[in-house]
Amino acid sequence: MTESKRQRVTGLYVNTTDKGVQYMSGKTQDGKRYSIWPNGYKEEGDNQPPFVLFVQDIEPQMTIRFNCSHYSFETATARRP
Repeated sequence: MTESKRQRVTGLYVNTTDKGVQYMSGKTQDGKRYSIWPNGYKEEGDNQPPFVLFVQDIEPQMTIRFNCSHYSFETATARRP
């Protein structure tokens, strides 16, 4: 048997929208978010795929450090302006 050419990209989590639609999503270290959604145009008997894969760039985050004599904290949740 030949060695597989597959390469792991990311793990996926199952999520549910407020309307009850389930989808899978995951992030990669290069700043991309991948998500797999049910194909809303799929009808029984047609040749449409049952799922659609989307990729989007994630906004880069910056780390903020604050230090003074009484307080010190670090956060990575701030977005660039």
